[in-house]
Amino acid sequence: MAQVLESLVDRNRIRMDIPMLKTILGRKNRPYLKKQKRLKDWQVTVERLSYDLTIFKVHCGKLALKIYSKGERVLRAEAMARNVEALKCGRSLERLPRMVQSLRTILERFLESLSCMDRCFVSGMKFEDLPESSVVGAAQVAGLDFNRARTSQAARAVLALSATPRGFSVSAFAEHVCRQKAVSPPNYGPRQAAYDLKKFRGKEMVRLVGKSRRYEATSNGLRIISALMVLRERVLEPLTRGIVNVEPTQSGANPTSLDQRYQSVREQMHEVFRELGLAA
Repeated sequence: MAQVLESLVDRNRIRMDIPMLKTILGRKNRPYLKKQKRLKDWQVTVERLSYDLTIFKVHCGKLALKIYSKGERVLRAEAMARNVEALKCGRSLERLPRMVQSLRTILERFLESLSCMDRCFVSGMKFEDLPESSVVGAAQVAGLDFNRARTSQAARAVLALSATPRGFSVSAFAEHVCRQKAVSPPNYGPRQAAYDLKKFRGKEMVRLVGKSRRYEATSNGLRIISALMVLRERVLEPLTRGIVNVEPTQSGANPTSLDQRYQSVREQMHEVFRELGLAA
């Protein structure tokens, strides 16, 4: 729930401007007063309290809108009136149903104007958990650090051997790691390969085939490994080289479609940073 709320705040704190707030509060009609009060009390704030609670609050003069988490599975949204005079429906007690209905209408417009998240923004797995240790059977094994060359080579071997019909053995896995073009780990044999496969088993990316001693990659493990390898080697590294090299370089005479797509991705990343309010 904390991740849902944080993503909701990041996607909407920049979008909430004065024209949008006027639309939410129903102030887009023609003014009936000659002089309008200045909108100095209209602002969007994010409060992070000491007990791990994030409050997304929109102040609109005497009205306020608030979103916060209630427990681990409840996301609560509220509309408050510090002075019911701002609702323009009277102040007597008999007008209470109209006040409640007016606040409900404002809250519904506020929720409809929020930019929601797709499920890709809230993942069930954190990449920070991969280097942490895991338990396989009764033994505790180390985690997976994809920044290390040995782990990257082992991941490539899992991807390459995943198409084997009946799984692959430890010796075949070790042989594939040693055959890679990169510098192979010294003294890498079946013993080291078995330990690497045990680490992949701890993250549920590799499993044993029945009761045999052969291994196969899980579907979820293939997705994670391929995403990490492809994004790092084919997307992040070319983009990083283009960002670090600040000196203007002359583009090729005949740029390929891949070069044009990289340039488009760089431009879109700058737009994403601008939308999030980050200095790129």
